[in-house]
Amino acid sequence: MKKKLFLLLVLLLPIMVNADTYPKVLTLDATLEDNVIDFSGTTENNSHAVMCKLINADSEEIDMLSVAVDSNAFEGTFIAPTIGNYTVSCANFEGGAIKTKNVTVTSTVTYTVTFNTNGGSSIQNATVDAGSTVQEPTAPTKEGFHFEGWYADSTLTTPFEFTTKITADTTIYAKWSEVEEEEPVVVHTVFFGEGGTYIVDFETEDSENQGPKGAPITNSGFYQVPAGNEMTLTAVPADGYRFKGWYRGNVNATTPEEWVTDEVLSRETVYRFVPTGYPYIVPVFETIGPHVVSFNTGDDEIHIDDIEIEHGGSLEMPELPARARYIFVGWYEDETLTTEFDPSTKITDDLTLYAKWEENVEEYEVSANGVTFTFTDEADHDFELQFIDVLALDEEEREALVPAEEYEQIYEMIVENTKKYGTLLSVYAIEIDDHGFSHEGETHIKIPMTKEMEKYNSFKIIYLDDENNFKVGEVIELEVNGDHLEGTLPHLSAYSLVGSYVAPSNNPKTNDSLYLWIGISLISIIGLSIGTIKLKKSEIR
Repeated sequence: MKKKLFLLLVLLLPIMVNADTYPKVLTLDATLEDNVIDFSGTTENNSHAVMCKLINADSEEIDMLSVAVDSNAFEGTFIAPTIGNYTVSCANFEGGAIKTKNVTVTSTVTYTVTFNTNGGSSIQNATVDAGSTVQEPTAPTKEGFHFEGWYADSTLTTPFEFTTKITADTTIYAKWSEVEEEEPVVVHTVFFGEGGTYIVDFETEDSENQGPKGAPITNSGFYQVPAGNEMTLTAVPADGYRFKGWYRGNVNATTPEEWVTDEVLSRETVYRFVPTGYPYIVPVFETIGPHVVSFNTGDDEIHIDDIEIEHGGSLEMPELPARARYIFVGWYEDETLTTEFDPSTKITDDLTLYAKWEENVEEYEVSANGVTFTFTDEADHDFELQFIDVLALDEEEREALVPAEEYEQIYEMIVENTKKYGTLLSVYAIEIDDHGFSHEGETHIKIPMTKEMEKYNSFKIIYLDDENNFKVGEVIELEVNGDHLEGTLPHLSAYSLVGSYVAPSNNPKTNDSLYLWIGISLISIIGLSIGTIKLKKSEIR
């Protein structure tokens, strides 16, 4: 805003100011050498000062000076920071005409700033563009002295300001104050050589118990550390131990156990510190193990007890029980099952192992008496399936299966519990001689439509609980697909399949019930014994 205001004044002052009333800047000249602009001029009277500005080609104010007037004359210097066109503009503080002078800078000058450290560590010289500032370097060091700062003169009387614009080669000087010698700090290490060793980063003549620098130490010692110096202690645990921490020792202790206090100085193996006073420091190690190895089997039904292993021992891998539909691949160290565990690994910490499994299944399609079952289950099964349309049997065949009085009783229970679902068409029964077969997944069932069934427009499969008088447990809708009914059973071995539902307005038989019923539950009661349809592996697709 100030820059724009000044430019506005440059344009308006000749109009606003009456030259006969206010003093004026009468003349203005400017000479250029590299990027140094020397300007001078005269005023109408011997006013106090003239305000002069350096403006770049973008009308931005680069610098501003208040120049004293002596015998109606003034002069000053600007440093142009870069190549380009510039305008020097001057106006009297008391008002009056503004004079301007244009100059073009064609080259940039740089200056060298030398850091005289006065006997301290050396600092490289800096090259600075004219009119720019120099960056303060990292403080130098000098043994036995404290760095006080940088000064503009060799007599060290004027502090150097790093906001100063550099307009010539410049030397700045370091100031030092001598540090009074202090008594060294004596550091005591209290250690009984149990669980590991420790290392000190330097030697002192009075440390009898320390070997060469960096050598492991197994007993107590004391070290004279120059005041203000840093000391490094490094703990090295022995096999079967881990580092517990650096503790402040109890000066009045009489037994090894009493040396360690509750004050922990550091838990890090490498302890860097500047000692003060006369500290007693104790490196403490502790035994590790036994370690607990846990097993995540990936199946809530399979559990393996944790095993404790001594530190550095090997794990004897436990036997994993069989898991239906899966093959065990191996034990892994991570939950993402990417790093397989090597049984020869030495156990040095608690560990959880994760079981990896691969599904061992294939799709089976089994057909009997026109009804098709499709399901996925464990591979390589060898099983037999028996499938019977009970209502299609004549009386003699039915009585060979179930005594007449039991059949009528079962039939009445079925009718009673499923009457509301429609008209009975047929009752089916299925029995699987599993040979280790245990199906747990979904099963797709496909039932052919009969001539009788074509009279109806909707069908259902109903689960009947044979242990509860064949009460309805679940109803599954069937889809009519061409000349077949299709649906999905949640479990092949746990459901009875019961008929279709027909809306009463569409039902040609209003007083009966409709069933399609399949179930191991019924077979367990009626004890079917007719010949079976045997489906071996070679017949399963």
